[in-house]
Amino acid sequence: AIIDSDIQTANFQFGRGCPYTCTYCSNHVLRKTQEGKYVRYPSVEYAIEEVRRVVKNYKVRYLYLNDDTFLADKRFWHGFCEAYRKEFTLPFFINARPEQITEAGFKTKSHFLIGLAPETPEIHMDSVRLAQRILPDAFTLHIFEVYPGTVLGDIAVKEGLIDPERENTEFIGQTDTALRLPGFPRAEILRCFRLFPFRVYRKSA
Repeated sequence: AIIDSDIQTANFQFGRGCPYTCTYCSNHVLRKTQEGKYVRYPSVEYAIEEVRRVVKNYKVRYLYLNDDTFLADKRFWHGFCEAYRKEFTLPFFINARPEQITEAGFKTKSHFLIGLAPETPEIHMDSVRLAQRILPDAFTLHIFEVYPGTVLGDIAVKEGLIDPERENTEFIGQTDTALRLPGFPRAEILRCFRLFPFRVYRKSA
């Protein structure tokens, strides 16, 4: 576990790997290099004991269960939740896919990407409209980064979309782009990145 003392949150990662093949993500590449079972979880008893140890020794108000997809293994997450509610009352956050959420009443945080090849401002506005429709309680917006060997990474290389003048430029990850998209200039990507919160929440404010 990693303890973030600023927000009194303990970060856990119980599961390893992800069963999905999102083309922007590294999991579908890493899976090819992994011998044996790629997606795996510990026993419920092991996970609960780790939570117990951290909560006992640190001042914690929240848990972040930072598995790539916490709900990927029903045996694990169902057993974990049953055991957790018998012993702990601290709220926790998870990562999940929308189709895995089958009950109402959860607070939600949505993750969006901008600047993927071959995105355009019009395609980006589809993301804005989706966010306006679902109105998550919180969100993150990341600018797409090229991961070597991924489907989208290979497309960027093959189509010459990586800007040679910015390829080796140092910047804070997922806040700028090294791509040169024909229909979505860098200046427009950065403008849309900054305007996203306003566009999403202006009607509900």
